[in-house]
Amino acid sequence: MAKLNEQVTCPHCHKNFTLSEVISRDLELETERRLEIKYKTKEDAQKLKIQNMENERLDFERQKEKELLEQRKALETDLSRKMEQKFKTENQDLKNQIEEERQKSLDAQQREVDLRKQQRELEAKTKQLNLEMERRLDDERARLSDQIKKQADEESSLKIAAKDKQLNDMKKS
Repeated sequence: MAKLNEQVTCPHCHKNFTLSEVISRDLELETERRLEIKYKTKEDAQKLKIQNMENERLDFERQKEKELLEQRKALETDLSRKMEQKFKTENQDLKNQIEEERQKSLDAQQREVDLRKQQRELEAKTKQLNLEMERRLDDERARLSDQIKKQADEESSLKIAAKDKQLNDMKKS
């Protein structure tokens, strides 16, 4: 068996070297290959870990973005609902005000109609009273005229009777 320090010549390049160098070189190459595999495995594991962390970060960002979008949508929905409610309330308030004004206008018109009716009734009553007063005055004038006429006729009759008596008394004397 050959010794490790024995010189050997390469059949291809004709270079001299020892068996220990060959074994050493083979061990070095094998160790280097194993280390490269180990390093490559660790590097791949590290890359995978980094990729997983990046994926987790992206997933986290997507989740946060989704949550923010959901919150925004909820806020927009809430704001929209509140604005719609406010609009409905203000619109109903305006409708109520318009209805109140319309009712006030109708009430004022009805009061005006009632007042005009009362005024016509009052004017009619006043005309009726004036007519009745005129009739009474005419009746009273006619009665007074008849009474004065009667009284004048009586006074005339009394004067004539007194003169007739005086004449008869004169004739008798």
